[in-house]
Amino acid sequence: MRRQIMSFVAGTSMIAAVALIPQTASAATSTTVNNSVTQLQKELAALGYLPLTSDFQWRFAPPATLQALWQKGVNNVMTKGAVMEFQEVNHLSIDGIAGPQTWAALTKAYEANKMNPYGYTYVLVSEQAPETLRIWSNGKLVLSSLANTGIAQRPTTLGTFPVYERYWSQEMRGTNPNGSYYDDPGVPYVNYFYGGEAIHGFWRKTYGSPQSLGCVELPISNAKIAWNYIHYGTLVTVQKGGTSQQPSGPSSYVNYPTLHEGMFNNDVKILQKALGIAADGDFGPMTDAVVKNFQKQHGLTVDGIVGQMTWKALLA
Repeated sequence: MRRQIMSFVAGTSMIAAVALIPQTASAATSTTVNNSVTQLQKELAALGYLPLTSDFQWRFAPPATLQALWQKGVNNVMTKGAVMEFQEVNHLSIDGIAGPQTWAALTKAYEANKMNPYGYTYVLVSEQAPETLRIWSNGKLVLSSLANTGIAQRPTTLGTFPVYERYWSQEMRGTNPNGSYYDDPGVPYVNYFYGGEAIHGFWRKTYGSPQSLGCVELPISNAKIAWNYIHYGTLVTVQKGGTSQQPSGPSSYVNYPTLHEGMFNNDVKILQKALGIAADGDFGPMTDAVVKNFQKQHGLTVDGIVGQMTWKALLA
């Protein structure tokens, strides 16, 4: 959707810490093999935080873009993402740095064979038309969806990045390229991966082309699926070219939620914004009256129930 400018302060390296490379748009990394990093990778792999076994064999056939990221004994984005996910699972500060606390927790988990409860997730966004987002969980494609990336004035950054912040719902505010101001309440299923760029749900008439201000937009139903697979540290690759096609398989369709009077949630906020009324998330008598008036004006069944036809008319 829109590029939300946020500040994220990474944790500071501690003595004896394995300090991993900071998040950047470049794929360049040091080629020096570090034995401490190799041991770190071995333990993370053994517990399922990397897509390899403890002797660094692939556990499944990886997408080529993921396979290209692996470097034994080298501090890179794949290892940083694995550390971040381990830190989330173990309620540690999520900074991607294997400091003393993280090492202690990892050693304890390794000795107890405490596996990653989420499995290994990888996200690939392709800007080749039509634009798509795909998610693999433990090597299995679990989501294939049309997506929208950034317009020419606010392009989505290319590269691979770990998810560093997440919000179930967020109000996004900022300035459009033409200088006008936007305020979008209740943007759902937000996963920040680079600066103010995030994967999230957003209502659009169509998907599969550049429409956002830097974010990766998904249909709301698919964004919910993505939310359940993505975690802190999940790697997101955004590529310009690559093989892309009309998505097929899990959840490639758009499923609009059915709304009616008495409901109170973020979907109602989105509905109210589309109707041009105060977006408080409460589908009360006022919202019901506006919906019925909209349905009457557009030749729809006047029942106050916002289903597929009403949504499509609203987004046309």
